[in-house]
Amino acid sequence: MRKILLVLPALLLAATAEAQRPRVAPANASATLSIAAPTEPGARLRISGRVVDQTGKAVAGASVFVFQTDARGYYAPGNARAENEARIHGYLRTGPNGEFTVATIRPGHYPNSTLVQHVHFFVNTTGAPEKVFEVIFTDDPKLTAQIRNDSRRPESFYTLCAPDKRNDIDHCELTVRIAR
Repeated sequence: MRKILLVLPALLLAATAEAQRPRVAPANASATLSIAAPTEPGARLRISGRVVDQTGKAVAGASVFVFQTDARGYYAPGNARAENEARIHGYLRTGPNGEFTVATIRPGHYPNSTLVQHVHFFVNTTGAPEKVFEVIFTDDPKLTAQIRNDSRRPESFYTLCAPDKRNDIDHCELTVRIAR
């Protein structure tokens, strides 16, 4: 019985790791990515950014994995919490000046939840730990003062975006700092 209890956590960990998508983009991935089809319901969103190191130097070729819910707050049809099965997702690599652009839609709130709208980002590059964060929005009615204040900390999990609407598209611009 004791051996079974020791093996069970290892099996669960292996199954979870196997179920996750890779977080590293193919070497030939573009710096521009569209993860929402033109027919996808929802308000259009464009997130543009630049990956830099702690000195402000651009990081070319960094891998970016991004995913989110649809406008109803679901990662997968019929399952709002299936992050590992997110239908709206993609991979890109930063350009020569560390730049990237993601064209998508505004994510929805999870059904029956107080969590803010968010887009997940995983940034990987040689010689630096993985940078994991969520882009959240200043105009989200569920944004609390606590989360807004937390987003101001340099090591925060949240990156706050004040959407700038141009031609019916919300635009967010961000700088992603990685530690090297």
